[in-house]
Amino acid sequence: MTKLKISTRLRNGIKDVEGDAILKKLQDIGIDMTSCEVGQVFYIDMKQWDEQQVCDILVNDLLYDYTVELIDA
Repeated sequence: MTKLKISTRLRNGIKDVEGDAILKKLQDIGIDMTSCEVGQVFYIDMKQWDEQQVCDILVNDLLYDYTVELIDA
């Protein structure tokens, strides 16, 4: 069994509306922050895998950069 960790974050220049909303809420309650970015992490257990095929399904690569880590082989 192969275990993968796929992490995403918005590409440079793409507005992070969710991150901005979180930042504003936390600043409104007095937390001293200057930035907040929102991404996703997928943990997948697979018998066989094709990195490109899996990432094509999970990640919109027009909006997101991503990394793939092999956790366990």
